[in-house]
Amino acid sequence: MSRLPQIVTESATGEVQELFNSVQKKLGMVPNMMRAMANSPGVLE
Repeated sequence: MSRLPQIVTESATGEVQELFNSVQKKLGMVPNMMRAMANSPGVLE
C-alpha cells in the first residue's frame, strides 16, 4: 500500500503556498489532511 507524502508548509511553492496561506489564516494551522491533498493543488483548492 503506497502512501501520499505530505507537503511541508515551508517547502510549498506557487499555488500550493497561496492555498496553504489561506488555510493558515482561516484555521490558524494547516491540517495534515490538507498537506496530503496538496499533492494535487486542484483537490486542495
